[in-house]
Amino acid sequence: MKEGDSISSKELLDMITRGVVKEIDNSPDYYIHRDGYVISGKNMIVMRSVITKGYKHIVISQKRDGKKPNYVMHRLVSEAFVHKPINTDRYPLTVNHIDGVKVNNKHTNL
Repeated sequence: MKEGDSISSKELLDMITRGVVKEIDNSPDYYIHRDGYVISGKNMIVMRSVITKGYKHIVISQKRDGKKPNYVMHRLVSEAFVHKPINTDRYPLTVNHIDGVKVNNKHTNL
């Protein structure tokens, strides 16, 4: 899949069942795929990301505390599929890309 692609609810349900997508914490109806992209369960599309300082970011349209959350894609993938930090405020999570390519956010590369 690529950014902007539409998906069916059946495809999303299948991905959830197989464990290749997980709902993003505190963002209901948004799912992170283990290959490093976000799916909107509300609009049924693969969301477009932006690249800032070499890293892919995703902005969720749901407002929290009056702001739209901005996530770094590799952190979402890592927290969902590689390592869930116990307390990110005290112990910030460091995520490295094995191949050094900052936009390769597949779970096998983190």
